Amino acid sequence: MVNVEKYFARVDQSKLAPWFLAKCKLLVANCLAKGAEFYVLGDGGFRDPQVQADLYAIGRTTELSRKPVTNARPWASWHNYGLAMDFCRDANVEKVGLQPSWNESDYLILQEECHKLGLTSGLDFTSFRESPHSQVPFKAGSTGDFKKLYQEKGVEAVWELALNNLKTSIEFKKHYT
Repeated sequence: MVNVEKYFARVDQSKLAPWFLAKCKLLVANCLAKGAEFYVLGDGGFRDPQVQADLYAIGRTTELSRKPVTNARPWASWHNYGLAMDFCRDANVEKVGLQPSWNESDYLILQEECHKLGLTSGLDFTSFRESPHSQVPFKAGSTGDFKKLYQEKGVEAVWELALNNLKTSIEFKKHYT
C-alpha cells in the first residue's frame, strides 16, 4: 500500500479506533489509486464534546451567515468516539495549502470507496448530507450507548463494543477481517 501518512497529518491518530483508522488509510489509498486525493480535516477525526457543540452552533446560534456544518449535537456524533473522519478534496492543487472543495460531486469517489470497505459515507445520509464524512456503519451501535460506556469506561471500551457489534453483522467477514 502507498504511504498515506501525509493525508492524516492534521489528526491525532491515537484518538481513533485503530481498526477504523486502518480502514481510513486503505480508503485514502484506494481513492489515490483512482486519482483522487483526500486529506483529513483538522477537526475531522476525534472531537471532544465542546468542539462538537461549537460546530453544531455554526449557522444556528453563531456565524449565522453560514449554513450549519453538522446535524449532530455533542455526544451524538461518531466523531466523539473516534469512529468517524472527515476528508477534504483540494480544489486547487496548484496553489500552496489546502483549498477545500465542498462540491458534492468531488466526494462521489469517496462514497464509492467507503461502500467497498464497509464504511458509511456522509452522502448516504438523507436528512443532512455531509460529503466529507465517513464513519463506522450504524450496526456498530448507538451514540446513546456509546456515551454511557465512554463516561464509565473510556473510549477504548466504546471501540471494543463497536467492533464486537460489527462482528455480529453479516457484512463483517466481507469488510472487517
